[in-house]
Parts: sequence; C-alpha cells; structure tokens
Amino acid sequence: MGERRRHYDEDRLAARVSLIALINAYDRMNVSVQQPAGDYRPGRFGRPSHSAPAP
Repeated sequence: MGERRRHYDEDRLAARVSLIALINAYDRMNVSVQQPAGDYRPGRFGRPSHSAPAP
C-alpha cells in the first residue's frame, strides 16, 4: 500500500478503489444476465425522442 500512497493522495486512491469495485459489480451483473459485451447498438430500440420526424 505504501507504493500507491506515493503516487495517489487519499481522495484519488479512494476514487480509484471505488471505480474498480463498481466495474467489478457491473461485470458480475453482466455474467448473471449473460449479455454479451459491446452488443448494444444506438437506435436499436427505436428512434430517439429528440430526433427529427421521418419524412
């Protein structure tokens, strides 16, 4: 831990650990729903509400 403290202050180290924990949680949820990574395509579920009407 001493090596990390030389490079990061307490706030940055806490933010980094929190981000790693969040990514880990998302990975675990993704395993449970078996959604392939990178499978989403923008506009896949219909036209966004802010787009122009179709001609």
